[in-house]
Order: sequence, then C-alpha cells, then structure tokens
Amino acid sequence: MSSIAKDIQEKMMYLLKDEENKTELENLAVLDRVGMKVATSSSSDFDADATSASSTALIDLGLRLNQATDHGALTEIILHNTSGYSILMAINDEFIVFGGLRAVVRIGFYLGYLRELARKLNKLISGDEETEMMLSLEASEMEKIKQQKMEEKVSTIKKPSVE
Repeated sequence: MSSIAKDIQEKMMYLLKDEENKTELENLAVLDRVGMKVATSSSSDFDADATSASSTALIDLGLRLNQATDHGALTEIILHNTSGYSILMAINDEFIVFGGLRAVVRIGFYLGYLRELARKLNKLISGDEETEMMLSLEASEMEKIKQQKMEEKVSTIKKPSVE
C-alpha cells in the first residue's frame, strides 16, 4: 500500500472541509483499504475508528459478492438507512471516500456530486493523473477464489448418460 504525503493529506482535509461546508454531505473522509482514515474535514492524521473499520469490512464483502455475481468492478457502496444514506465511493484501488447524507430526496444529486469529488481526490492523490476509480480483490484473494472454483468443477460428479 502506498502512503500519502502530508501536504496532500492536508489538501484533502481542506477539500473535504470545503465540500462539507457548502453541501448537505456529512462526515466526509478519505479511508484506505486497511481501515485507516487518511483525511477528514477536521483532520489530516491517520486514524482508525468504527466508521473506517466497518467500511473496510463492507468493501471486502462487496468485493466478494461482486466476484460471485460477475457484475464488473466495484465502484461504490450505498447504504440506505432509516434517516439517510451512507456512501462509499472508490477513489482508486487503495482509497475510498466516505460520506453521509440525511436529505434522502437529494440522493441522486449527491451521488453525482460525490463521484465528482472522488475524481478530484483521485487526481490529487495521483498527481493530476486520473487512474481507475474502482476496487478489486488482491491477487492472492483472486487466486484463492479461482482455486476454489477449480476444485468445485473437479468434485462435481456427472451422472452416466443413457446412450
């Protein structure tokens, strides 16, 4: 996993703070794949808490479900709660932006808005070079899944044909 320079973390913090101040988005944070907050609207320090740890677990489940259903790359996870939404959106394969929204009738607008924010963060992290904005399983996990599928094929017993 790559690290992010302190000056970029601070730029992310100011960007998140600005977005929170001018929108209805709440608790904006950039998280890494291992469950650490890289930046929030109030801090540019690495930190772990329930939000970041839970997000990592959700991403892992989402990636495994995605692999099983073969629906393409995982780009976002949207949780519809009783009083709003929790949204996780891929910045690149290593980082995610998290945001909350209480204005449920504005979810369509803010999904597009958050996608644009993820693009800005992607360019900031990668140095003005836009990279793929999706999450994927690590190579070792992909290999395990392929191995399990091969074992399932081998263990399937075919009934003899009538012919």
